[in-house]
Amino acid sequence: MNCLCTVNVGGFVSDYVRQHFLKACERWKCDYCELSEPYLSNYPQTAFWFAAEKLAGYEKIMYVDGDAVISETAPNAFDLCQKRDTLYAVTDLQAGNPNDLWREWVYRRPIREFLEENSDFTIHPEEKAFNGGVILYYNGEYMRAFFGVVRGNFPENPKGYSGQGFLNLLVHNTPGISLELIPEVWNHMVLDPNEPLENYYINHYGGSMQNHLKT
Repeated sequence: MNCLCTVNVGGFVSDYVRQHFLKACERWKCDYCELSEPYLSNYPQTAFWFAAEKLAGYEKIMYVDGDAVISETAPNAFDLCQKRDTLYAVTDLQAGNPNDLWREWVYRRPIREFLEENSDFTIHPEEKAFNGGVILYYNGEYMRAFFGVVRGNFPENPKGYSGQGFLNLLVHNTPGISLELIPEVWNHMVLDPNEPLENYYINHYGGSMQNHLKT
């Protein structure tokens, strides 16, 4: 059995989004779970980093941000997940990226202090940057150990940390873990609510676009 999960702290996930998650689970014959605790250092999104442990009974896990909508035409996403040592995600080089603001606030500033204290870590190549809004993996020993490494390295008192930037850094620097970029249709960053969205399997309403999500 597989599991689709999201993080819901403070009622972040709307009924509209939840219904699309549940419909996808019905089509894909998987379970659904909302994670709310624990999380690290007042960063609720890090609750996902505990999914491998909390959902240990599931073969494959798919994480989707609570501001993303799964299309009713989306095929079974778990079929994308084929390798036990691989994290599957969509490139972050979309929606106007790369640009200097993106580089600084998502990837450089959040990990600068960590890199100064951990000189053996290197920042990932830009073309390998992935968006953390949709992630798939086999929930075996590789991934449970990896997310343990992620949690163990996250600073106790982070300043301006981006969970996405930190996760990218750890994927790039952890031996035995690979990244495979999947097509953008699985995590399309919505820039205009009036654009045709039916061609994408998952539409991600990040940032100010969250205001256009139905409740």
